[in-house]
Amino acid sequence: MKTLIVKVILCSMLGLATLFSVGYTLKTQNKKKKMMAHIVYFWAKPDLSAADKQKFEAGLNSLLKIKAVKMGYLGKPSTTKPREIVDNSFTHSMFLFFDDVKGHDAYQLDPIHTAFAAANQQFWTKVIVHDSDTM
Repeated sequence: MKTLIVKVILCSMLGLATLFSVGYTLKTQNKKKKMMAHIVYFWAKPDLSAADKQKFEAGLNSLLKIKAVKMGYLGKPSTTKPREIVDNSFTHSMFLFFDDVKGHDAYQLDPIHTAFAAANQQFWTKVIVHDSDTM
């Protein structure tokens, strides 16, 4: 019985150590890998119907499926306290990461992206893009 308990404890400790090691490795690898970020802010028209808003958001989600996109996140303004230096006037945001500028360029020409732009540009009043290379 004691042997079984010791084995369970050792296996649990080994499992936790492995998880921490993998998590640490992924975190440090992401910091070391240079990537290209494509950050887009959208200002949706205030009078969008629920159906149009759903279509626009489904379109944003479709962009995450483009092969050149290595990581991607969609967002809305945070509920942080208002500060003079923070602009939360946008309605939707998108953060896409590519291996390099070539990946970004492929994304721009991908049929999913061009279809999204054509089908959804009617839903926004303004778009701002910030492209950046990670350091």
